[in-house]
Parts: sequence; C-alpha cells; structure tokens
Amino acid sequence: MEAREPQPVEDDSATCGAVARTFRGLLARWPEVLIAAFFVAVYLVPLGQRPLMSPDEARYAEIPREMLATGNWVVPHLDGFRYFEKPPLGYWVSAGAMLLFGETPFAARLPSVLAAAFAAWLLYGYGRRAGSRTLGWLGAAIFLTMGQVFAVGVFNILDSLFAALLSGALVYIYRAWESPHARARRGFAIVAGAFCGLAFLTKGFLGFAIPALTASAFAVWERDLRRLLRIGLPVVVTALLVALPWSLAIQQQEPDFWRHFIVVEHLERFFTDRADHLEPFWFFLPIWIAGALPWAVFLPAATSARHSHVASRSSLRFALCWLVPSGLLLSASHGKLATYIQPLFVPTAFLIAVVVGGQLRRRWLTPALRIPTRGVALLLLLCALGLVAIYFAPPGQKGLAELFGAHPYAHWLVCVAASLGATGLWWSAARTSTSRSWLAQVLVGTALLFGGVHIGFPVLPHKTSASFIRQNAARIPPNGPVLSEGSLAGAACWALQRQDVVVTLGLNELGYGITSDRASGKRFLGSVADIRAFLHRSRPTDPVTTLIVDQDDVGAVLAALPKPVLHVERGSVALFQFRGMGDQAPHIRAHNEAAPSAAPRIPARAPGNGRHSAVRGQAPSDCREVAAAPVQMGIVSISLTPDTVSTTTVRTLETEKKIGRPLGDSPKRLA
Repeated sequence: MEAREPQPVEDDSATCGAVARTFRGLLARWPEVLIAAFFVAVYLVPLGQRPLMSPDEARYAEIPREMLATGNWVVPHLDGFRYFEKPPLGYWVSAGAMLLFGETPFAARLPSVLAAAFAAWLLYGYGRRAGSRTLGWLGAAIFLTMGQVFAVGVFNILDSLFAALLSGALVYIYRAWESPHARARRGFAIVAGAFCGLAFLTKGFLGFAIPALTASAFAVWERDLRRLLRIGLPVVVTALLVALPWSLAIQQQEPDFWRHFIVVEHLERFFTDRADHLEPFWFFLPIWIAGALPWAVFLPAATSARHSHVASRSSLRFALCWLVPSGLLLSASHGKLATYIQPLFVPTAFLIAVVVGGQLRRRWLTPALRIPTRGVALLLLLCALGLVAIYFAPPGQKGLAELFGAHPYAHWLVCVAASLGATGLWWSAARTSTSRSWLAQVLVGTALLFGGVHIGFPVLPHKTSASFIRQNAARIPPNGPVLSEGSLAGAACWALQRQDVVVTLGLNELGYGITSDRASGKRFLGSVADIRAFLHRSRPTDPVTTLIVDQDDVGAVLAALPKPVLHVERGSVALFQFRGMGDQAPHIRAHNEAAPSAAPRIPARAPGNGRHSAVRGQAPSDCREVAAAPVQMGIVSISLTPDTVSTTTVRTLETEKKIGRPLGDSPKRLA
C-alpha cells in the first residue's frame, strides 16, 4: 500500500485568535469606528434619496453629463453652450462617478461626500502628528458634525471638493515644513504642489492664493523665510506642471477662455460692484459661526489658543495662519456666497478639537463641556418649537412652512429629529457622564438631527424642478422643441437628457455662452413676444412645443400666448405645451374691458390665407362688436361660451340681415 502524506489540519484556535485580535483592535479604535459608522449612516446611505436641487445641483450634474455625451473633456458646456465659470476637474470627477454608478443624484453627489471624508482623514492625520491620536479623531469628528460641512458635503457643488484639495495642499506644506530630512521635505512639497494644481483646476486661482498666503503668514510668524523658499520652489513647479496640460488645451480650443476667466470670473468678482452676490465685508463672520454649530460655542476659546499642552505650538500657529488670512482674503472679495468659506472649517475644527481635547483628558465631564452642550440642546429645542409654531400659524403667515409644500411629514420629521438631537445632547451633559460617553452621545444626537434633515429635504417642491420635469418627461415628444427659462435650463437638460433646450426669459449663468455664440439667436428667446413668434414658425401638425418657466412668469405666458394644450405646475415651476401656429391668422385675445377696442383690429390681423381663420375667447360672447366683426369679414368659426350661444347666435343673424347676407352663408360653426 502507498503511504499517503498527512493532510494539513486547520488550526481553529489560530483562526479564533485572529478574529479576537481583530475585534480587540476595533475596540481599541472605537472612536475611529464610531466616526466611520456615523459617516456612512448620515452622509453616504441617504445620498440618493433626495432629487437634485435647482439650479446649482442640476447645473453641476448636467455639465459632466454633457461631457460624457459629447466626448469633449476640455471645454465645459451647459445646454450645449460654452460654460467658462469654472475649470473642469470637478466635472471630470462627477463624470467618473456617473460612469460607475449611472447618471443619478447619488453619482452626482458622491464626489462631494468623498471629498468631505478625505478632508476629515487629512485632519485626522494632522491632529495625530500635532498632538495625539485622540486629537486626530476628535478633530475629524468635530469636522464631520459641523452644520455647514454636512450641508455642503451632501450637496452637488464644487466647494466640498475644493476645500478637500486645499486641505491636502496645506497639510502637506506643513509636513514639508516640519520634516527634518531634505528628501522627505521635497516629497511632501511635491505632493502639496499637486494638490494646489488640482485645486486650481477645480475653482481657479484661489487654489494658488490661499496656500501661498497661509504659508507666507506662517513663515513670517516663525521668522524663517528661507525655509519657505526651499519648500515653495517644488510646490510652485509641481502646481504649474499639473495645471499646464489643460490650460494649454483650453487655450488652443477656446482662445477667449482666459480673458473671460481672469477678467470676469476673478477680477470683476473680487474688485468691482459688477460681481454677483454683492455682500458687505463682514458677511462671512455670522456664516462661519452658524456653520460651525453645534461646536460654535467653543470658537472664542479656539481662536485664542496659541499655546496648549494638547497640540504643538507650530501646529496651532499654522492653523491660525490658515484660518485668519484666508478668511480676510475671502471677505475682501465683493462677490460672496456662504459656501465660499468651506476651506476654513478644517482649521476651525482642529482649533476646537484642541480646546475640547484638553477637557477630555479628564475622566468626568467638566462644566466647560457641560454648559455649552446644554446651550446647544436648548437651541435645537427652540428650533423644533419654532417649526411647530410655524406649522400652526394662520394661512399666509407660515413663511418657512411653505418650504415643505404639500408634504407636512417632512416638517414633522425635522421637528422630531431636532427634538431627539436636543434630548441626546442634554443627556450627554449629565453630571455623571464620562468624557467618552459624552462624545458618543453627541455623535448619536447629531446623527439623528442630520439624518432627519437629510431625509426631510426631498419634499422641497420649489427646488426640485428637475424631478418635476422628469415626472412629465413622457408627455414631452423627443423630437419636439423645449423652451426653458435660463435658471431652469440646467434642470431641463438633466431631466430630459438633452442639450438642445432653447433658453428664454433670461440668460442667467448662460450669458457668456449665449452672447458669444453666433448661432445662439436660434436658441435664445428673450421675451414672450419672441416665444409667440417661435410658435408661429411651427405648424399645428408639428410636435408640440414645451415651455418651462418660473411661476413668476406664468401670468405673462397665459396673457400673451395661445391657450396651452397642457399646463401643469409644482412649487414655483410651470410646464406648458403649445401647438404650432404657423399658416394661421394670429389669434386676437382681449379681456372684456378691452374688447370693443379690439374689434377694429380684427380685419387687419386676420387676412384671408386660404386655410382658416377664427376668433376665440370670452370677448365674442360678451361683446357685440367683437361678435359682429367676424361675421362681416366672413370668418366661419367663432368660439363661444355655452351660456351665450343663443344670445350670440341672435346677434350673428341680426348682423347677417344688416349686411344682406343669405342665411345659408352664415358662419358654419358656433361652438
């Protein structure tokens, strides 16, 4: 018999030991695990639940969709028009997410969420090197639970990505500064330069200005300009190498890009009153305080922390140089939006973590943590009570309640979330709480609040025009023309998956693309009269024309255009459909009070055209002169209201008798 080799026997004890070591490792890193679970549950899981908000989210989703559709990765386009407000990196990243996950709200928002996570990871590493692991995870937790970080992080705009790339540049500039080895210093400087170049490709020259200003201020404070020059050279060279390929490509394809981008998007926005969103110098200060909630109560102590036993002196100085000069630079600009200060929340979270970390070194919760925590809890409770009061306010005085439209469950969801968050924060500040249990309960309370707000946002009808248009997409012929107000053009293109929408009633952010396009006259209608002329160029047998406008323009549309074959509204958006009016005499529409003056114009406006002519509306029913004029002209169709058919028929017969026309030649249809 052949001797068989002994088969290896699995060692169950080794497997169990590995599992036990992994479990013990997770327990040892419970703060990091809790923060990761918070991020997945609050930021990532509900990401696709909300439809895209208009106009910003729809616009920043449509531009990468058009890149995928056209294959043009150099020149950004919106609705087929050139869009030169931003460089393309944010669009490239979103397009990549759409390739992986489809053209969905989840894919459009994913880069912003991952950018927030990347910024938190950078802050974690910065805190670990500046002080301890506790300082690292505490800074990441504070950052992810700041109100504005969450709001922008789950929103499809470029500010979250830009803040993350700037954070990468500044964190690695600091690492290069602190590194004692020349080779490592050059490596960190090269990485920092790459992040600067990517930040420039996201939002422009601020990607160079903020790192340069921060590093210069820090070098002056440290009195070491020579080290700044040693670090700065590889940073500048690498940043230029990263930005150069696309910069040359866009210059070759669109020679006017740099003039518009530098003069209009930077110099005019920064220095002149022609900028959009003009705000005073102090505008960002209350935004910064409100955006840092619920941690804003620690801001006075955080901004005055120059020396601490929790973090190194140089890390505190660098964070202050990151925060203060950058905030002053952004405040000096004439054009301001609340999201522009997103890069400031990373150093803010670090400075607050230094203050809170000093308190967490004690086993039991101190008054320095307990009192601010309960203050924030009371603030949340007051917000919940305010929402309840708004809901029960008399009609016409509800104000913010209109944000929730016809879906009151979202209103109550936010109220419940705020109440639970307030309760959790209040309990976390109990006298018997330990510092660790306080942090855990703060994260749970914030998760309840943010989760409720995240889920409650889908029901804002005045901001979800893209989903409204998509719900009615089956009614819109694929080959039929679509006209849209400028502010809704991005939502219409995204919802209908097309880039040939005719812009009307306002240029908005498409101004440069339309005015610089020689063929834009065919795709821009500046007034309701232009829309009417457009309808006259279409035949009744052509596919219907779809018009999408803001609710403010509904009255003008109904007054100046023919009766639509379809009229639907939701929130502040209205969708109309019209048949072509080509080869027809123009319609005469007159209100009752103006009907007599309209009668003399009928002969001039309704010449014989060999097809058919008609008069419709209330005026022929209510006004003898308007009813008589068509009879005298031989018009064979008059549209009447049912309650006046007999009266107007008698008037018509009387007119026929006066002009001597036989009864057999009277109008053949009275409807």
